[in-house]
Amino acid sequence: MRSVSPLKTGIRLAALAGLACAGLAVAQPPQPPAASTAPVAPAAEEAPPITVAAPEPIAAPPISEKDVAPAPAPKAQVEEKVLTTPIRRARYDVAVIQTIDKVTAQSVRFEAAVGRPVRYKSLVFTVKACERSAPNEEIDDS
Repeated sequence: MRSVSPLKTGIRLAALAGLACAGLAVAQPPQPPAASTAPVAPAAEEAPPITVAAPEPIAAPPISEKDVAPAPAPKAQVEEKVLTTPIRRARYDVAVIQTIDKVTAQSVRFEAAVGRPVRYKSLVFTVKACERSAPNEEIDDS
């Protein structure tokens, strides 16, 4: 079952509401212009736009070669990595799997042999390999 975030749902609802409002605005018949009995006043004259001349660009003074210093040499900021032989990951013949049933809130742990299918309710698990992280590896999630 695919989960939709509340943000996406809100965006979709806002878009549908906008389309519905636009449809209502378009669906209404045009209103006839109101008959005006007042005399129309003559349009006021507008003043012509004021033209302002752009200022002259400022020229930078010339720089002599004695004022310019050479750039400093870059420092070695990269640390050299020490090459070591990686520690091998521990391999196992049996994996421990923990499941949770969201309907009954039941949590079950069971073992599954590598390469053999294991059935839990309507699911079938087949473990392809079982490894544990090496001691020198960083573990983001476990």
